[in-house]
Amino acid sequence: MEDGWVILATKVDLNFSGGGHTTWVRDFRLKLDVGPPCPVHKISQASCFASLKNLHFESVSFLAEDIVPALFSNCLLLESLRFVKCRDLRSIDVEAASSFRSFEMVDCPNVASITLSAPNLKSFRYGGILPSIQINKGSNLVDSILDFIQSPANYEFDTEQLISLLADLKEVEILTLSGWLLQCLCLAGVIFNKLDFQFNKLKELWWKGSSMDREKRDSMSCFLNITPSLERLFIDIEPQLRSIPTPIFHQYWHEPHLWMDYATVKSNASPLKHLSMVSISGFTRKLDEVILMDLLFEKAVILQRMIVKSRENNCWRVVKIPKSPMHQAWRRQWTFSVASQENKYLYGFIEDDCSHPSPKHGEMCK
Repeated sequence: MEDGWVILATKVDLNFSGGGHTTWVRDFRLKLDVGPPCPVHKISQASCFASLKNLHFESVSFLAEDIVPALFSNCLLLESLRFVKCRDLRSIDVEAASSFRSFEMVDCPNVASITLSAPNLKSFRYGGILPSIQINKGSNLVDSILDFIQSPANYEFDTEQLISLLADLKEVEILTLSGWLLQCLCLAGVIFNKLDFQFNKLKELWWKGSSMDREKRDSMSCFLNITPSLERLFIDIEPQLRSIPTPIFHQYWHEPHLWMDYATVKSNASPLKHLSMVSISGFTRKLDEVILMDLLFEKAVILQRMIVKSRENNCWRVVKIPKSPMHQAWRRQWTFSVASQENKYLYGFIEDDCSHPSPKHGEMCK
């Protein structure tokens, strides 16, 4: 080679923490363009990562603002990109080659904007404060995590932008959502089954929230109306999660509808013809949790297994039994029982090993 040499690498982990933390906040951008293997006008071929497949940034500061794009743009074989604890990162704009498959970002509290253009992107995972997210050419997505732990201060909830994001994810098969997001969309007047898209391929849904109340329960029910192929539903009630305040609304999609009574919610619920397994973690026997169970038993016409797990890690399998003299035969099997909302059924709780049939999708490495 006349003017340099190529470093061959398949994985690079960059940690810029250095044991300290700067209070400066600066924009940081990384462009991954389909083009020549080296941007020769910016950096010599000696610094190109021609075979790079996995790139992980941790605690990257504004000091790396210029060098990182120069080093890692035009990595045509890059498959995955990950950002962790990059506190100075304000925006990220990635235009990736056809080999790019996975994007993940967690604990980057100042990120305001994420833009991805990746024709073969399979996995998008985000955990942190709600930013603006735009995924272009995302029709090949298979799994996604939207774990919003907080909204920015004085956040103005952009309903259209978030509906657009959900539309970008509509082809996924596995999805984790923050219960807060569904609740706020419904408070903003969104009625999911009146949108022009559905999650027709979605097989597995993970819902995460700090508590289960009427608004969270009913907004989940509303969202389930656009998941006709759903097979497995995991509900994680985690009190240690931060409760997120209701944002500011300056627009409404339809009329806010979370004021409806349970009978109306139940009558509006579409059947889930493929839902065979439900798991509820963090169960405390509160009324809203029992009503949720009642609703899911009603919607899931072929439900084979409902598992609930308490905060103390006690686990039970739930059986639905009509109230009649015959239900006495079940009493020797269950640990306790609760009545359904309309008092027509008993839900018996039978001890179980509480094993999940699939890995925990909603947890990201930090």
